[in-house]
Amino acid sequence: VALLMAAAGALGTWHFANREPARTSIAVLPFENLTGNEELNYLAAGLAEETNASLAQVDLAHVRLIGRVSAQAFAASTKSVSEIGRELGVDYMVASSLRAEQSKIRVTSRLVRVANNEQVWTASFDRELTSLLDLQRELSSAIAEQVRLRLSPEVAAAMARRQTQNPEA
Repeated sequence: VALLMAAAGALGTWHFANREPARTSIAVLPFENLTGNEELNYLAAGLAEETNASLAQVDLAHVRLIGRVSAQAFAASTKSVSEIGRELGVDYMVASSLRAEQSKIRVTSRLVRVANNEQVWTASFDRELTSLLDLQRELSSAIAEQVRLRLSPEVAAAMARRQTQNPEA
């Protein structure tokens, strides 16, 4: 009996030590084109695809990214971000919109925690509408970096270590 209990304990310890680490799941919704110009739909689609590709390069040990095609199914949905997130089974959603004025483009992105619909991060990026491929790459990288900073356990731990406990500092 003691040998059986020791074997069960060893197996449990081995299983616990070798299990896959918990990963945060995230999906990028299609960018909403608020410009009124249907010719910019391709830019919105390209930005969503580039953001997805950029996020796929970030901390794959801790982040699980839902495929673009799965999120694309919700392009015309009237459901809330939380409802879509629950249907996709993700922890976080990236929701973004695209606006334009003359030769400028503004992309507003937000990271939403699905469980409580909390907006964890939001930012607007203003750029000249010149090279669309450069614009897509630059914005998608900026969005991915901000998401990585919010979600990566290593980054969060490193940031916490850098904070001093001395209020005078």
